[in-house]
Amino acid sequence: MTVLDASAVLAFLMGESGAEVVEPHLAGSVIGAANLCEVLGRFPHATEAIFADALLESLGVRVEPVTVMDARRVARLREANPSLSLGDRLGLSLAERLDDGVLTADRAWAQATSSARYALSSQPRSRPTSRCTCTVEARCDQTTARLD
Repeated sequence: MTVLDASAVLAFLMGESGAEVVEPHLAGSVIGAANLCEVLGRFPHATEAIFADALLESLGVRVEPVTVMDARRVARLREANPSLSLGDRLGLSLAERLDDGVLTADRAWAQATSSARYALSSQPRSRPTSRCTCTVEARCDQTTARLD
């Protein structure tokens, strides 16, 4: 199991550099609920966010809730890592709780102080430059979502 940072998931969904590194880790991976909010919030239309969410679920990405212990760990991580965002610290906290590594595309993590292991999936990412278009394919009574 691998914990996914929002930047890694966005690299995959947007087809950015590093997407090919992220893809093999998706099945059986975990993303924190707060990081999923960050991912879905990047899509300008609700329909795109719904399809992105469905795609991640269909690929076997499990969503893990934020716990009280995560909140306490995040507060501790802030002092040691003031340059990391709240979402970054939540991802590190989840990885520490699950005793697993994190896959990220965010270079700011190179300075992170945490017991969680992490791997960079790509070059530094910027805001998404490409729009994703969504299509729905219906097969029998099952609907699948795909981002093109």
